[in-house]
Amino acid sequence: MGLVVILLLGMMLSACLPTDDSVAETATVSAMPTSTFTATVDWFPATATPTIVPADTATPNPAATPVYGSLIFSDPFSGNDPWVNEQNGNGYVIVKEGALSLAIKAEKGSLFTFRNNTMLTNYYLETTVNVGLCKGDDQLGVLFRVNGSQSFYRFLINCQGMVSLQQVAGGTPVVLVDWAPGSVSAGLYQPITIGVWQSGSVIRIYINGILQFEATSDYYKSGGIGFYAHADSDTPLTVNFTSLNVFEVARTSTATPTP
Repeated sequence: MGLVVILLLGMMLSACLPTDDSVAETATVSAMPTSTFTATVDWFPATATPTIVPADTATPNPAATPVYGSLIFSDPFSGNDPWVNEQNGNGYVIVKEGALSLAIKAEKGSLFTFRNNTMLTNYYLETTVNVGLCKGDDQLGVLFRVNGSQSFYRFLINCQGMVSLQQVAGGTPVVLVDWAPGSVSAGLYQPITIGVWQSGSVIRIYINGILQFEATSDYYKSGGIGFYAHADSDTPLTVNFTSLNVFEVARTSTATPTP
């Protein structure tokens, strides 16, 4: 009887134990899902604000073009007076048919001519000039504030298109503005208009209405006017001045910076 009970208990325990399949199923563990990171796209990224730099504004130069007033006199070069026809070893000066001509025949010759009975202080002078057979360092010039045949200011332009300003005292030149390119082409094939503006110690030089330079000097405060020509070689040089107009200007002590 006891043996039967033991057998029954063993059978009951066997029925309660799990089978191999149920153990395998129980042992299977579901893996945790892997987290996927999604980047956030910034469709409108911040950008640096540019620094706005204002454009440079050029300061107008009131001296860029000559400013002047009423006409003092106009010289049509219609006769000898107030000029003097003359001839010497360098060539000749002659006034006729509306032109004043300086014709140089001698090698490296120079000619001067001065307007008689003319004394001016503050004024704007404008003259038109034509040059024939102009080469290299041949020169022509306008003389102003003339205080004798050897004392004056002299604006010069050569046949390379370079310009200069000199102060001549007792025949000795002192450079106020050294040679520099002007606003004309080499050869001076076209007529050019030279303007000389003076007020107080301020001197401004214009060619065809364009400012070339400004200088300051009060060595001569007033004087006459004249013309000059120089041949730098043995080639003849002829310079024809075809008009001369002189206008009033107001005296000023303010110098405008040279452009």
